Amino acid sequence: MQSKLKETFIINLIIIVMLCVIGGYSQKESVSVVTDFENKPIYKVETDEKTISLMINVYEGEEIVLEYLKLFEKENIKVTFFIGGCWAAKNTELVKKIYDAGHEIGNHGYNHKLHTKLTSEQSQNEMMRTNSLIKKITGKSCSLFAPPSGDVNSTVVLDAKKCGMATIMWSADTIDWRDNDVDKIYNRVERNLTNGVLVLMHPKEATLQTLPSIILLAKAQGYQFKTVSEHIK
Repeated sequence: MQSKLKETFIINLIIIVMLCVIGGYSQKESVSVVTDFENKPIYKVETDEKTISLMINVYEGEEIVLEYLKLFEKENIKVTFFIGGCWAAKNTELVKKIYDAGHEIGNHGYNHKLHTKLTSEQSQNEMMRTNSLIKKITGKSCSLFAPPSGDVNSTVVLDAKKCGMATIMWSADTIDWRDNDVDKIYNRVERNLTNGVLVLMHPKEATLQTLPSIILLAKAQGYQFKTVSEHIK
């Protein structure tokens, strides 16, 4: 009888240990996924929902930015502006206006330098200089970094992480900085319109002309507009 009880005890103990091991393994796997996610640039959001983020990289185009704000207010959507520090320094009131309108502000470096060509110290200085300025203007630091010219590698991603930011790329590029063409801009968004898409644009006249059609297209297909932070969390 005692032998039987002892055998049962050992079997139950083995089962408990195995369950703990499995549970511990699953937890480690979860942490690993999160760590990998934080150490890679984000190109799109993996989701089953119809969601879209408009991202505007800004180093110029004050008048276009003002028109964007009017359009977004009319359409009742929020977007993410990635702002260059040197531009923010010259346009503090406009940066405040963007923030007060409920839009998200991300970090786009200070002087539009290629961060892969900088030392980590230089790269982080560009980021933190911009973050300090944005916080001074809005009261809030940036949590997202968009590398100027999309120039990124693992070191840049790590530098941004050390500055408290995730690195954001894109899954639909309008290439509006190069092509002043309404049809091309529209088509580049249309053919890349999928769940979790991140759309890159700039303050350009052709983009301003195209945006109402892009917004109409997305809404007609049931897409919900979110800021990048809302999207990725």
